[in-house]
Amino acid sequence: MPVRAAVVGTGVMGRRMLAEMGGHDDLEVTCAWDDSPAVRAATLTTYPELEFEEDIFAQSVDLFYIATPPATHVPLARKATGAVFCEKPLAIDLAEARELVDEIEIPNAVNFPFATQSAITTLEEALEEGRHGEAQRLDIRLFFNTWPRKWQQEAASWLAQPEQGGFIREVFSHFAYLTDRLIGPLQITEASVHRGPEGTESSVRAELMAGEVPVLLTGDVGGSAPDYNEWTLYGSQNSYRLQDWNQLTVGSDDGWRSLLPDRPSDEGLKRQIDAVVQLVRGQPNPLPTFADALRVQEVVESILAFPPGGQHQPTG
Repeated sequence: MPVRAAVVGTGVMGRRMLAEMGGHDDLEVTCAWDDSPAVRAATLTTYPELEFEEDIFAQSVDLFYIATPPATHVPLARKATGAVFCEKPLAIDLAEARELVDEIEIPNAVNFPFATQSAITTLEEALEEGRHGEAQRLDIRLFFNTWPRKWQQEAASWLAQPEQGGFIREVFSHFAYLTDRLIGPLQITEASVHRGPEGTESSVRAELMAGEVPVLLTGDVGGSAPDYNEWTLYGSQNSYRLQDWNQLTVGSDDGWRSLLPDRPSDEGLKRQIDAVVQLVRGQPNPLPTFADALRVQEVVESILAFPPGGQHQPTG
């Protein structure tokens, strides 16, 4: 019998997940809700058969997928009577997030797509086999010509504000999760955060440690160039670089060469929903839990707590 799912929030991310879930044999979206009449109407143009239920948490479903603004994640997760699959960041208020992690008993996961992406599986296998030698340092580079990104303008009301938005929460969190998973938990040593007119970060420099590996983060908004992201682990034998989410290369003294996964490029999407089904059914799965997401959020909020000069050590 397919897993019955409710989608809470049908904005940009909610509709993307509807498309993913809709093609899976073992999962069926039975209902949804969004507080915005305009968003509901936009969703129905693509999914005219979708039932919107105002009392969404009273519905008899196995899974609640939460794709609302971050400040609502914790209160909504507390209402869930089935498994919860939640968008990142887990929360904005760290104390609230810690309480949720301590008390939650239902199956839970946060949507970091790197958890099931084919390129990451290939990278993880290479590192587990020790092909990098000794990890020497890690560089994370992010650039956006504008913030929020053009495809996110529907959610600009919160993405462009410092209370919930900014690229450190929205994008760096993915790479913080990836680093936590592959290298080790991150600890911040120093950071400097400059903010734009709306109050969200426009330039960030941070030094961190992932276990014994030093990490340098640089992130900037503004400039006539394509957006890009890079995660580069420099090793004594080989180095590995992930660019623009899924382009994996391996580097040596002779240069960089493509390291294509031996799996279909779209397999990660199917594997993600496979893992969600496994979560609901109580089976082993690779999805990051709320506790994993909390570790990421501790790092994210610590970076954002630093002033432009980076002079003080923030408290958790």
